[in-house]
Amino acid sequence: MRFFESLYGVQRRWVHFLRELGKLLDKHPQNEGLALWVEEVRDIYKAAKKAAKRGFREEVRARLRQELETRIYALAEPYLKKKDARRHVLAKRIDKHLGELFTFVQYPGCPSGNNAAQRPIRPAVIARKISGGTRSLEGFKDQNNTDECLWNLAASGQGPATCLHGHARLLPVRNPPCVSSTHQT
Repeated sequence: MRFFESLYGVQRRWVHFLRELGKLLDKHPQNEGLALWVEEVRDIYKAAKKAAKRGFREEVRARLRQELETRIYALAEPYLKKKDARRHVLAKRIDKHLGELFTFVQYPGCPSGNNAAQRPIRPAVIARKISGGTRSLEGFKDQNNTDECLWNLAASGQGPATCLHGHARLLPVRNPPCVSSTHQT
């Protein structure tokens, strides 16, 4: 369970939703109705961000959250049953996660996304993607152990050189693929 989930409930990450809105517009740049719909969704998000920054009392924040949920649902509702509508998938996402879109408005300190939590693990994710990922359970465990070692050292202010030099015993040891542990000479 994520930290903010345990305190406030779930908060869906808007950055992914906004990215999907942008992709939809990129696919259909001439669709003025779609562009207007996307702009209205973005305007609701901007209003939510402004409201979250204000020092409203708890009951006012709760009411604002409900109002924002009502506004965004009103945009989604016409497209929920129209499977051929370009907005259908995003409308379904709004419907499914409606109670998780504006948690950050009701609870000060709850971010609208979890970018701060994702930032420390991003280098490992990029490294995994570049290398083609881990293709076996053993490879996954090796990568996970190495990443954990590096993250712990980074958190303590030490860098990868320290890990490789002073903490090599923490890294998993395996026979190279060309050497078999059962091979007898």
